[in-house]
Amino acid sequence: MLVLAVLALAAWSGPGRCGQIEFLHYWTGSLAGGVAEMTDSFNAKASGITVSAHGMEHESFKTGIRSRLAWGRAPDIFSYWAGERLRAVAEAGYLAPLDDLWAGGGLDRLFSRDVAAACRYNGKMYAVPVTQHMVGFFYNTAVFARFGLKPPRTWEELLDACARLKRGGVTPFALGARELWPAQFWFDHLLARTAGPLYHQGLMAGRHAYDDPQVRRAFSLWADLLRRGYFAPSFASWDWADAAQAVREGRAAMTLTGTWFMGFFAADESWRPGRDYGFFRFPTLDPGVPDAASGPIDVL
Repeated sequence: MLVLAVLALAAWSGPGRCGQIEFLHYWTGSLAGGVAEMTDSFNAKASGITVSAHGMEHESFKTGIRSRLAWGRAPDIFSYWAGERLRAVAEAGYLAPLDDLWAGGGLDRLFSRDVAAACRYNGKMYAVPVTQHMVGFFYNTAVFARFGLKPPRTWEELLDACARLKRGGVTPFALGARELWPAQFWFDHLLARTAGPLYHQGLMAGRHAYDDPQVRRAFSLWADLLRRGYFAPSFASWDWADAAQAVREGRAAMTLTGTWFMGFFAADESWRPGRDYGFFRFPTLDPGVPDAASGPIDVL
């Protein structure tokens, strides 16, 4: 219903808002998530308005939407990512504030303070959340069972599991870093779990330097995993789906990715959550550091 409210807002706000409303998004293929059903439902109930939804491949969308915004050909509604990406397009003047929608729908009562803050720029609301993901390790349960492994809870347990897997001829980690952003999850978690989430936020805001000891330690931990050969060697040419498929086929034991992993395999009856693959949170490195996790928020 929140998504339909956003669509309705775009339909009636501004002069001459009738007829065709363009909705551009990046939910396609196995990750479409009911977008077509949602727009069909809206169109069946709307009067004098038709929402036309167009999906673009995820990586193509990133460049495509920036080009359209720069050329003055912005769609009426488009999906995006909360946080710094959203603030950048709001600062450039490409978005209309949605404060009336938030106030009228009581949305502050529906979302956490942190989620709402990710949709705010300069005191104004510019988006409505539609999905929130969590990043963690997805693992092949058959591979773990073969080596007698349980989901590790500490960094030491994770290193022990990796050593046993590597000795047995299985690559511990699959990483698809071709588009770069999946590799960021490793840095984010290593830093947040050692220096703390507030330090991580400060680094992203420019209040800390990338040559600080805290950052150097995070990169050192990551480099140690690489030196030990715990990552599949194809990480630079794989995307996140390639890494997921490597775990599916048992060529790697696990991958650090978001919960869209589940949507990617939703139609595969031979590969089911809880039975064929499992999930565990990023293990604890320093017990005194808060158990923080990350994950993107999709918005309209």
